[in-house]
Amino acid sequence: MKLEMKAIKHSEFASEETYCYEAAVYVDGKPFALVGNDGHGGCDRVYPHQKFNGAFQKELRELGAYFKSLPKSDPCELFPDGLDQSFEGWCHEQVMNHLIRKDMKRDLAKGVLYMDDEKLMFVKYARYKKMTKEIASIAAQKDKNLFGKQILNLMPECDAFAEYKLAID
Repeated sequence: MKLEMKAIKHSEFASEETYCYEAAVYVDGKPFALVGNDGHGGCDRVYPHQKFNGAFQKELRELGAYFKSLPKSDPCELFPDGLDQSFEGWCHEQVMNHLIRKDMKRDLAKGVLYMDDEKLMFVKYARYKKMTKEIASIAAQKDKNLFGKQILNLMPECDAFAEYKLAID
């Protein structure tokens, strides 16, 4: 089962206890549901997508069973046994990843991001309005502080995202 969340709209000012968002969920490439939350700590709303053809409640139950069959999340201080996986949890994770990716892209456009001893570092070059891969590559060759460092600007987006997310955690 391939799940995707598209057309994510997030409202920062309205997010209080949870994300205030709206989005469309696709299952195996087909429209399935419209999801959203008002950001006041309540549960997500889930409605059938207008292009969905099928028994929505039945498929929603199957999706719930799919998430229950997944292993629990990683243990943490508050939940030493981990948490059960859920569709709502997956939705919130997708919104969080969307926001992190948006921040990463903004940072990549402003300067060179690189890893230094597992810390995320940033170098802004004032003479460039927008950082491109080519400029980042030249900067990496000329700036001795960047020599041998893992430069996120030069990585594929999925790898850069994984490093960025690890570093900000």
